[in-house]
Order: sequence, then C-alpha cells, then structure tokens
Amino acid sequence: MKKKITIEQELSLFLEDWNFKKMESFLKEIMAIAELFDVDEGDDWVLDQVGSEDCANVRLVKAAYFISRLAEFQTGKLLKVKTDFPRLWERMQAVANDGG
Repeated sequence: MKKKITIEQELSLFLEDWNFKKMESFLKEIMAIAELFDVDEGDDWVLDQVGSEDCANVRLVKAAYFISRLAEFQTGKLLKVKTDFPRLWERMQAVANDGG
C-alpha cells in the first residue's frame, strides 16, 4: 500500500526532480514557439523576412519544426511528471480553492 504524503511533500519531490536545468530547457523550447506567433502587427519579423505571400506558410513550417523539437526533447520529462505526480495540478487546485 502506498504511503499517503502531503501536498507539500509531493511538491518538494516534484521540485527535486523538475529542477532549474529542466525548467530552463523546457522554457527554451516553448519560447521559440511563443515568439513565432507573438508578433506586433506593425513589427512582424517573419513578415519582414519572407513577405506577405509566404508568411503564413513559413510560420506554420517553423511551428512544425519547433513542435517536433519540443516533442523530441521534452516528452520524456513530461511523461515522468505525469506518471510520478499524476494529477498533481488537481490537488494543488483543491488546496488553493480550500484557501490553504
């Protein structure tokens, strides 16, 4: 039988595993996708580089590239979180909703 641990203990275990190095690696992959689509209407770097005719296609091809990288380099880390800390977010949300 699995020993029940507190949310604090579970978070401590999570943070031991998902350390700064893992967070930095994950954010680098995510930021590349975010920066691709987070453009100012008057300052779209993709549009400036490729022109309006190819802008949407280039953005989608770049997105496919970045998502493929994300899947390749981050899936194992995310799967470990899912298996080692299943539905942790729900327990955290429940604690937050209870005012604790």
